[in-house]
Amino acid sequence: MSDVPEPAGAPITRGALGLAIVAVITIGIAALDAAVGPPPPPTTRVAVVGDSLTMLSTWDLTELLSAAGYAAAVSGLNGADIAAQHDQLISYTGWGGADIVVAALGTNNAYFASLDSGDARYKSIEESFDELETAVRDVLQGPPGKTWTVSVRCLVWVNVNDRTESWLREYAPAINQRLAELAEREAAEGRTMLVADWASASAGHDDYFVDDRVHLSGAGQRAYADLILATVRRCPR
Repeated sequence: MSDVPEPAGAPITRGALGLAIVAVITIGIAALDAAVGPPPPPTTRVAVVGDSLTMLSTWDLTELLSAAGYAAAVSGLNGADIAAQHDQLISYTGWGGADIVVAALGTNNAYFASLDSGDARYKSIEESFDELETAVRDVLQGPPGKTWTVSVRCLVWVNVNDRTESWLREYAPAINQRLAELAEREAAEGRTMLVADWASASAGHDDYFVDDRVHLSGAGQRAYADLILATVRRCPR
């Protein structure tokens, strides 16, 4: 019987083969990482809470915020004042909550202040100031007795159109002034509250409103959402 020739070169042991396979896999993973790049930063979560103006602008808000890379939640309630949406605001501040909360409230507070004191919906402007102060504190610091770490690092508050209907001209400026004061106070205490100035952005734009001079046309809904996005972008990263 003839001798079978030995294969050329040194024999490959099982250990050497295993190391070679590991090396190939490692090189492949490294190449894939280089092609894909580092993982993206965590998505910033934005919650918009408001009244019928927010409700009307829901689709524009969702589209614009999402296109800008934010994870967006929008909650608009027809006829809501600050108190009516307080719990909704706070619901976005807990574990896994929003990084940025947008409060688009105050128009109905101005309206309720204009009503006769015998109307069940009447609310004094002083009561609205209290509601505003409480909402700002609870969103940025948490309500008294909270058991969670507040997730919110920036509060954006949309102020009130004050240049059309008589009741808005009468009461909205006081609400807007109080908002500006609270934003200054929060900044002085190391917290971030920004005012989205809808009063100025909508001035002179009759095309932004329908016949009642309060609710938004299609152009107004887009402008409202544009303003909110621009202000959200000013929040610290």
